[in-house]
Amino acid sequence: MPSAMTPKTPMVSLLIVDSVLDDLMDLINNKLDKIIGDEGQIVTLHKELMSLRSSVTDMAGQQEAKHEELIIQMSDIAYELITMAIKDMTNSIDAARIPEVAKYPVEQLSSQSTKYPVLGNIVVGFEKVANEILEQLVRGLDYMQIISIFGMPGLGKTTLANRLYNDPSIVDHFDKCC
Repeated sequence: MPSAMTPKTPMVSLLIVDSVLDDLMDLINNKLDKIIGDEGQIVTLHKELMSLRSSVTDMAGQQEAKHEELIIQMSDIAYELITMAIKDMTNSIDAARIPEVAKYPVEQLSSQSTKYPVLGNIVVGFEKVANEILEQLVRGLDYMQIISIFGMPGLGKTTLANRLYNDPSIVDHFDKCC
């Protein structure tokens, strides 16, 4: 019957067996001549412990393989649960938004999405930038030049690019427009 001192895992058992084997090896190599009695028993005990160590090592390897398989299965289940939770949240969000979106007529939604802060032909806040880019395009270098317009979403980059593309001085300056 196992006691409270019995090792709980094969790895702990392996450490104990290794420790006893080291002590026996030391005894056999250094102090066997000082032992009075049956030295053959100590050598036999060492051989049996080596066999036991091999068995414990095999058990530890089998248990480690089982643990790895369990970890893989648990990871697969966790990913599956996360995927299901995301799908459920997406469905809940979609279901919650349907009545909200249905309240607004399509015309109202489309008119809201096209309203930009435009004053006349110039986007408000971009006059200086628009003029600088226009200057670079019309009076800039003779060879091909690429001018990037970048920034956070909703700042009016596309509106600025459209305004520049349709500007009369740009249309007159270039032979062809893409």
